Amino acid sequence: VLTESFSSLTAYKTWSALRDVLASLCSKMPQNKEFASLLQCAHLLSVRTSAAGHKQLFEIGVKCAVSLLRYTNYIIPDKTFYEAGIACRSIGWNNMAFVFLNRFLDICDAIEDGSTDMLDHSDFAETDIPYDISLPGDHSIQEEEREEAKEWVLAVSMDQRVQQVLNTDERAAMRLHF
Repeated sequence: VLTESFSSLTAYKTWSALRDVLASLCSKMPQNKEFASLLQCAHLLSVRTSAAGHKQLFEIGVKCAVSLLRYTNYIIPDKTFYEAGIACRSIGWNNMAFVFLNRFLDICDAIEDGSTDMLDHSDFAETDIPYDISLPGDHSIQEEEREEAKEWVLAVSMDQRVQQVLNTDERAAMRLHF
């Protein structure tokens, strides 16, 4: 469950302890793909948390935030897409920020509707970002931040320099180095 600030020392200790427990479980049960996925997720959360607040590691933290989107079937999807979008925006990856924040807003609408049936997955068709997500009972991001994200997405959608596309490499995989 993704609930604490990424810059918190307590959060780092929590995520790294979870990572250590999952690593131990994976070493004892190497065939268990579920534990392996949870280990990857916990590892990314601990690296993202440890990179926060360190200027030299900031881009690594952004890449972890984007990579965490692969685990939105385990962690809170609205917060995860929001964090990835804000992180991408902070370093000028505006195409990616636009896609992720737009998805965040779609998930917010789905939370209000209580259903994921209306989510459009076309932006993520060629990715390993899961379609099958569980919605939280309530929004994980405060209304003020949701409104700010909505205003940014609307403003950027008018900008001809930003496209609603993910940056991909020659394999059509999301590219995180620009």
